[in-house]
Amino acid sequence: MPIRTDISLWRGNNAPDLIWTLPDTIPSGASYSLTVAAGGQILFSRETPSGSLGLDTEAKELRWTPTLAESRLVPAGRVATYEIEQRVGDIETTLVFGSITGLGGGNSDAGSPAGATMLDAADPDNIPLFLLGWLA
Repeated sequence: MPIRTDISLWRGNNAPDLIWTLPDTIPSGASYSLTVAAGGQILFSRETPSGSLGLDTEAKELRWTPTLAESRLVPAGRVATYEIEQRVGDIETTLVFGSITGLGGGNSDAGSPAGATMLDAADPDNIPLFLLGWLA
């Protein structure tokens, strides 16, 4: 059964790393993927084979260093979700899942002001997200 672990991410930052401790021993040949979604759409995926998701086999830890662009894709509020999946051959198992609460985001290098809050229904970003983070 997957373990639920909700996390927070400061939008527009690429530190600190997010680290998950794997609940079981790491099977030989295992790879891992992280998928982040919001409003029924996948925002991005990262995986260990490409190196975009780090794996420390001794510590049994997965490490994700979000890029600035990735952290800005996470909507403000408790709207986004994530899953970490283990893949061994043809077997795919979700190990960890949860909500990602997007915090902040009014950084001076963001390119535009923070603008409306998530409760503003006139904000076009709220339409596909259905204000989900505020209803949970």
